[in-house]
Amino acid sequence: MAGILPSEALVSLVFQVQVTRLATVASIAAFVYDYLLTLPQEVSLVWPTPWSFMKIAFLLQRYLPFFDSILFFILQNMSGVSEAACGHHLQAAGIMFTIGTFISETILALRVWSVWGNTRKMAIFLILFYIFIILFALVPMAYVFHTVTIQTLPYPRLSCIVTGDKYVYSLCWFAFALCNSVMLILMIIPAMQCRQSCLLKVVYRDGITYYIYMTALSIVNIVIVLAAPEVIGFGLLIALERFLHSLLTSRVVLNIRSQVAKSSGIQEIYHASNNSVGFSSEIITTRISIEMEMTDSPLDSMRGGTSRSRDYVGGSPSRG
Repeated sequence: MAGILPSEALVSLVFQVQVTRLATVASIAAFVYDYLLTLPQEVSLVWPTPWSFMKIAFLLQRYLPFFDSILFFILQNMSGVSEAACGHHLQAAGIMFTIGTFISETILALRVWSVWGNTRKMAIFLILFYIFIILFALVPMAYVFHTVTIQTLPYPRLSCIVTGDKYVYSLCWFAFALCNSVMLILMIIPAMQCRQSCLLKVVYRDGITYYIYMTALSIVNIVIVLAAPEVIGFGLLIALERFLHSLLTSRVVLNIRSQVAKSSGIQEIYHASNNSVGFSSEIITTRISIEMEMTDSPLDSMRGGTSRSRDYVGGSPSRG
């Protein structure tokens, strides 16, 4: 446990901690607000569908942030605890952050694969690229967790002050920025080459918007980590980054499903008392819609064939 701090150092530390806490609370509030806004769509478009891998993945990335928010809040407001207890909470928050973000990125990566025609070459590229990104992010993250400095100060609500090597820590956010930049390019290329329709506008608009936001936020995070005081650098935007991954991924999936429901008329079927529309039914409808809209598009000409199935747009692969 650290000793008594000089008054100027204490004031500076309290200011940094308070700024970080306010940023976390604001991020939690924004996430909860958006969740409430999109809950009716989730209830009508997701809940009635049979359980599948993609439905489970969607719900996990949708609801894990509630547990993350609890961990973030506890970690930043603990009092009278040991450094070991702080370290355990920090590790739990880091694991939850990694799992939730990975699920969200996986859902969006499958959609990128879909707009490229579910080709084997793109699948291999995405798998290898994500393995590289995971290693790129996890290695410095593991180093930070093992070398991080945790201060437990004898002041109310100043028991878990986390600092560490900001240059290594910034590599984690650089990995996110690199990943989202590459995925943004992979979304822009087919968007420029394909004839747009109602469904495709939703697919490309949401995907491109998502990757622009996440790339920009990761770059801002890098700047803050390197330029701001350590306490602010390590905690200011981590909650926002986590919640935006879930928030934007949820909106992308729900918007696609909503557009498919409008264009195919399955919205009424969802609410019929004597019918249960399966997850695969939605994917079949989505696939047919995109195949009709993208036949003879420039992207198909590049591949030397007709339009291929986009089974992963907004859901799981059709096995029929």
